[in-house]
Amino acid sequence: MGVETIAVVGDLSTQAGADAVVQDVMKAFGGLDILVNNAGGKTMEGNPLWFEVSAAAWLATYDQNVGAIVRLCHQFVPGMKAQGWGRIINIGSGSSTHPTVTIPDYASSKAALNALTVSLSKAVAGTGITVNVVSPGSILTPALEEWIRDVARQREWGSDWDTIERRFVTEMFPLPVPRIGRVEDIGAVVALVASPKGSYITGANLRVDGGHAAATN
Repeated sequence: MGVETIAVVGDLSTQAGADAVVQDVMKAFGGLDILVNNAGGKTMEGNPLWFEVSAAAWLATYDQNVGAIVRLCHQFVPGMKAQGWGRIINIGSGSSTHPTVTIPDYASSKAALNALTVSLSKAVAGTGITVNVVSPGSILTPALEEWIRDVARQREWGSDWDTIERRFVTEMFPLPVPRIGRVEDIGAVVALVASPKGSYITGANLRVDGGHAAATN
């Protein structure tokens, strides 16, 4: 598309890894305008219950989902301030406001991310930088599709994806918007917030979940 791109690999859950990523970015571009924090996840496989998640796993998940963002913001915000413009967009989760008994470390870390975002938006007030959270609901990634197809086999819904998706969002996971979200749905909101058209949005939690959450925020 006529733009210059680079790929930089590093472990953002460690200070050394984050520093290496920042150095490579600065060497290539000299600064950063838009930071989308989309690295993270949970440290334990599956959907562990509350008391199945060790204290060490809690801390490791927080380091992935919160610590990584803190490290990058410490490094990149000064440059954004100096140029008088910047966008920080944190990818959150619907579980931050609607947690379940499973994966409590993940939901709690994403809730912390909401508070971090509001606090940071106040810390950079008046500098030309906005800070927001985009909170996806169920998004059709390969892993989610594999799981849903497994559910479909168990419930004998057949193999046609359109039928499976319709039954999933009406019978198992009811949504006001009768489909599962797509990656492009998240990308579109990120693009809006990153653009000049999003200049009056900051400190916000933007849910992109098909209406799943039962509250406004």
